[in-house]
Amino acid sequence: MLSGVAAYAVLASVQPAPTPAVAVQPAPTGRVEGPATVDLLVAARDLPIGAKLAASDVRWVKTVEGSHPASAILHRSADDAARIEADIVGSVARQGLLAGEAISLQRLAKGTGSLLAFSLPDGKRAVAVDIDARGSRSAGNFIMPGDHVDVLAIEAAGAGSAKSATTLMRDIRVLAVGPHLGADAMGGTPVTGETATLELDPAQAERIAGAAVGTIKLALRPRGEAGDAYAGTNLQMMTVRYGIARKQ
Repeated sequence: MLSGVAAYAVLASVQPAPTPAVAVQPAPTGRVEGPATVDLLVAARDLPIGAKLAASDVRWVKTVEGSHPASAILHRSADDAARIEADIVGSVARQGLLAGEAISLQRLAKGTGSLLAFSLPDGKRAVAVDIDARGSRSAGNFIMPGDHVDVLAIEAAGAGSAKSATTLMRDIRVLAVGPHLGADAMGGTPVTGETATLELDPAQAERIAGAAVGTIKLALRPRGEAGDAYAGTNLQMMTVRYGIARKQ
């Protein structure tokens, strides 16, 4: 009996081994953090060149940060959005915009003036040349605003002499035919007029103004062909100084 009491006393003095701690992982919430987003200003409808923007013509959409053009208009607060919309309303589209396309300040203009002046890029000039409404100087009236052409000058010749043609400029954009701008000619319907308005730089404008004493013809270029792809034999350029035309 004494032995049992002594054994119990020894066992009671021994501390039990600690229970190992078990790490408990929190239950998944089901939410995964995605990429940062911003609010992007886009056109709410198709806007042709020269369209004057109203508040209903623009809207904000969420987009991933960095996935938009560098020139796009963004906002990060309601106050920013209201201020930006107030600035945009009344602006004129310098280029056509499609519904959902990002809007940038470079594609808008403010103020008054002709539609053509708003759509003309900086550093360019609009110069009209005479053409024939029947199409003899404009590829049978199949040249339309937005097309690119080569500009040919037909030199006047003396009696019994053959006329010669010189390519003045290549790959020139047509801004308008008669009073019809790009927005008027959408859809592929041919337009007619007595003039074709070309987009030129100042040096080209001087050159064609001097050459206009003869006959100007426009040669339609294939869509997408750029630069001096033509490798013909007549690659001369005409310059005009003090009213006298010379070939280079």
